[in-house]
Amino acid sequence: MGDCEMQARFKFRIRRASEPWRAAYSVLDHYPMKIPRLVAYFIVGGLNTAFSYSVYAAILYAGGNYVGAATGSFLLGLIVSFKSHRSFVFANSDRWFPSFLLYVGCWAVIYVINIALLSVLVSSGINSYLAGLLLLLPLSLLSYVLLQTVVFRGSRQVGRP
Repeated sequence: MGDCEMQARFKFRIRRASEPWRAAYSVLDHYPMKIPRLVAYFIVGGLNTAFSYSVYAAILYAGGNYVGAATGSFLLGLIVSFKSHRSFVFANSDRWFPSFLLYVGCWAVIYVINIALLSVLVSSGINSYLAGLLLLLPLSLLSYVLLQTVVFRGSRQVGRP
């Protein structure tokens, strides 16, 4: 790489980094990684999961069983998480209703898997609270893959043009 080409790249990086809303992504603009989307997914997903698990635990505490708790947390979490995933993680600008239907479909699959796994764990003697907690990470990873490949497959990388 010649000096002129290196200087042009350096100036490009400096100019891009000086734009405050792109500063976090300026270093990654030259690499084909999806780390920023995955990081955004886990931040937003962590907040959504905390909300959903709080609903799950509150329903259990109020005397509900694990199926009712999982259903309540699923329905409330679905409403809150669609907007946050669509806006902050996948930067999706498609029409919202078809995306929402696909989103609901993916989460219905995750819900069925969640109930099946909760049933196995609870029937094997694991506490309902712990069973829900043990399933958080594997189901979060499954949801990321489904959302990226089915619901928001044409979305651009967050923070990139």
